[in-house]
This record gives sequence, C-alpha cells and structure tokens, in this order.
Amino acid sequence: MNNKNVSPIRMGGGGITNITSVESVKNQKIKKVVSSMDEIKNGSERKMMLYSRLPRTREQNPERYDNLVSFWSLAITQLSQDANLLIFTPNQLQDAFKVDGISPISLFEIIEQIEKKEKTIITIQEFNTVLNGWSWFWNRVAVPTFQWSWSWVAGGGGGGKDSGATQTSLSVAASPRKGGSNASNPWAERKLIVKSVVLEKAETLYYSQIESAITSEPIVSLAKLESILGQEQQLTRDEIALLVGVLIREGRAAYIVQGDQVKGVKFALDGQKVVAMDSDYGVLKLQATYDMLLAQEKSLMDDIKATNAKISEYIAVKQKNNALHHLKKKKKLESILETRTQQSNNIHDVLMSIESANSNQQVVDALCVGVGTLKKVNEKMTVDQVYQVMDDFEEAMTDQKEIDEAIKTGMTASSNINYLSSDEEEQLEKELEQMETDLFTKDLEKLTLSNSNNNTPIKNQETTTTTTTTTTEKTKEPIVVEQPKQKQQQEGLFSKEDEELLESLMKDAEEEFKEKQDQEEKKKEKELLPA
Repeated sequence: MNNKNVSPIRMGGGGITNITSVESVKNQKIKKVVSSMDEIKNGSERKMMLYSRLPRTREQNPERYDNLVSFWSLAITQLSQDANLLIFTPNQLQDAFKVDGISPISLFEIIEQIEKKEKTIITIQEFNTVLNGWSWFWNRVAVPTFQWSWSWVAGGGGGGKDSGATQTSLSVAASPRKGGSNASNPWAERKLIVKSVVLEKAETLYYSQIESAITSEPIVSLAKLESILGQEQQLTRDEIALLVGVLIREGRAAYIVQGDQVKGVKFALDGQKVVAMDSDYGVLKLQATYDMLLAQEKSLMDDIKATNAKISEYIAVKQKNNALHHLKKKKKLESILETRTQQSNNIHDVLMSIESANSNQQVVDALCVGVGTLKKVNEKMTVDQVYQVMDDFEEAMTDQKEIDEAIKTGMTASSNINYLSSDEEEQLEKELEQMETDLFTKDLEKLTLSNSNNNTPIKNQETTTTTTTTTTEKTKEPIVVEQPKQKQQQEGLFSKEDEELLESLMKDAEEEFKEKQDQEEKKKEKELLPA
C-alpha cells in the first residue's frame, strides 16, 4: 500500500529521516490489524457478504444495508486506532482491506454513507471546521498536503504540467459512483480521519510528553518529536502535525517558531493553558544540546565497554602491546566521557536556573497584578475611615450589651412580682386543697362501685367507719369513708389489687395531710416571732 501522507513542506530541521522505513513498518502493522479481524479472514463465512455490493438504496434491503455500513464503520475505526493510521484516503482503505486479492466492492459508497450519516469519518477540512477555524494547521500543513497529493495523482507522481490542477477544489469532487476509475478519481484521494481516534491519540501524546519532560513545562524540538513518534508509533509528519494541532487548539500546546520555521513544541502543565515566553527558543536549543551530549555519553560508554573487552582478549593471548594500546584508548575515552558528563550537568543546571527564573518572573507578574488590584480597592477607603468604622463598631457593641443586660434584669424582676394579696393567695390554696379532696373521694367511690357491680355482697357484713386524715381548712372535720371492718371480710368484695390500691391512696392522703399541717404550724410560728 502506498502511503502518501507525507507532506513535502519543511517544518524545521531534522525529523523523520527514513520515510520509507516508517511506511514499511506501518504497512506491516496495517496488514497485521486487518488479518486479525475474524469476519474478513480467508474462509470466513461472512467475508463474501461483507465484500459484496451495497444495495443502491436502503429501501431495497434495509437490514443488509445497515449491517454493511455498521461493520465497515467499526472496521475502519479499529484500523485507524490499532495501526495508528490517522490520515488516510479511500484508496488507501481499499488497499488495506484487500484480502487474497479481493477488495470490498462498495467500500467507497459505504465511506460516503458513513460521512453523511454517522459522521464518525470526516475530512480534515471538516475537522478544521469542528475545531472552529484551525487556520494555522490548515494553511501550513493540510492544504499543501492536499495539493501535493493531487499533483502526485494527476502528474503520475511528478507534478509536471498538470500540477495546476491543484487549484481545483476537492470539496466539489465527484461522487464515488460517478468518478470513473479509482486512480483518476479525486474523491478517492481525499484526506480522511476518524475524529474520535485523533482526539484520543492527541490526549495520549500530551500526557506522554508531560511524563518524559526534563523541565516542568515540557519543550521538545520538532525533530525529536517526529523522530520518536515516527520510530515508536510509525506516525507521519502530517499525522504528528494533526495531533499537535488539536492540542494547540485546546490551549495545551504551542509551536516555537524561529523565522518561518517551526522549531519545536511547548506543552502546558496538566490542567493549565500554555504560556509562550521569549526564552522558549533558547531553552529549546539548550535541550537539543543536552540531548546531544547524552547521546555522546551513551556512545562513549559503549566504546569503553567494547575497549575493555578487547583489552581482556589481548591479555588472554599475551599480546601486551595491543592490550597497552587499547588501554590508552580507554583512558582517552574515559577522559572525554568525563568532560561530556560535566558539560551535560552544566547545561542541565542552566536549564533548571532558567526554569526557576521563569517561575520567579511569573510570581512577580502575579504580584504586580495583585498589588495593582489592591491599590484600586484601597482607593475607596482611608485609614481614618477604617479607625472610625472600628470605633463605631465597638460603641455599637457596647450599647447592645447594655440593652441586653437591661432586658435580662427587667425580665427577672417581672417574674418576682406578686399580683395577688395574701388573703387571695390563702383562698386559692384552700380551694386547691378542696378540689384535691373531692377528686380523691370521687375516685374512691368509683372504685367501690365498680367492685360492687362485679361481686355479690356478703350478707350481714359488718362495716365500720374509718376516718381519713384528710380534712378541710374551714371545718377541720374528718371526711368519713365507709370501709370493710377487717380484711378477712373484704375477700368477697375487693380483689387483692384493689385492696393494695386503696391502701396506697389512703396512705398518700395521710402523708399529704401531715405535710400540710406541718407547713401551717411552721407558718404560724414564723408569724408569732418578732420582726
């Protein structure tokens, strides 16, 4: 499969140096992903149905129509996700899904339906609209890539005279059903993406750079970024630009531009917006030098290790001169390694100092803003006003405290006021005692009557009068209540529980009477005492 995703525009020095190698590895990965799809493997029962022609209209066979569109939508998404095929054309998909020399007959029509209805697959131009005017990427990367791809198709790979066709708008390209052969159909060379996969890969790229950063704000050269992503994930330059462009639009990354060339990318801290600084390019150059020194250190350590092995070999065969020569070489390599290590440490210290200075600058800028805001707020009041407010506050609190004390004292005094005369109070007490006596008598009569109705009275029962100790204050005469003479005679009239209750009531009445008599005697004694 020919991968035409590589744009000829220059986005800085270095980068992916072996495009053929990247394409080769990527093509192998694509074949591996496609071969892992059970439904389209050789000999699969569904393969013939999935590779067959799509009904011209859905009304002809709705179930088959929907099954085909749904399957290929999922298959293309899986291929984009697993093979890191972020930018592709319909022609590339047709080649990718070719199994045993057979390609899906209606894949172009199915892609067209997915674009119109499901919207899981869209063009880069539509994606630019979704991102609300992502003009930098579109003008610097996407449009030149489109023009290059068009000239490649129209001119047979050279661009030649017919390269003027690049001015043709691809947005009005012919439908796949009207475009003739695939090789000459501009519709089949449109750049497509799976939006969900692109957003997910951009997120992965962002966090991988955050975790591997030397400084707290990751800055990486474009050459290093393209080299790492090209070797590890087989991403082309356009695909890398696509992912970085998503992060730029979200405010989590920014290009570091020197002149008219993009030299690197700065990523924001997690959860923050990227802040571009004048020192970013200098930091980028220092990091490039630091990376170069680390690579040299690794190479020198490998050379020293190999030299040690040679020295051991020559000593084993008793070739003293050769062993001595390699020993001198080892000492020289160790000296160079020591120098490179010291240089890399110095550069690392400079990077840390720059980062600290940038942090200090941000703190000072924030303090300046804060001080300015504080001054504006303080313009609305003076120190004398503050003192006056505090004095008024203290005075108001003192007054409130005095008011609370006055209210509390008044409530206590009012609760002690006696609104009745001594004669009226004595009359009320006597009335209360009479009510208590009447209530006790009524309860006792009810209890006697209830037991009389439930039991047969004993003939010739002897009764006597028992004088209760409860009397009224006016008459001082005892209240007489008829009670059984002896407990042996009460067995036919009261139950044991009734007897206990009666005794309890009588006992309570006696105690209450005694208590009141004691109180009256004490009161009289108190009145007789001289004032």
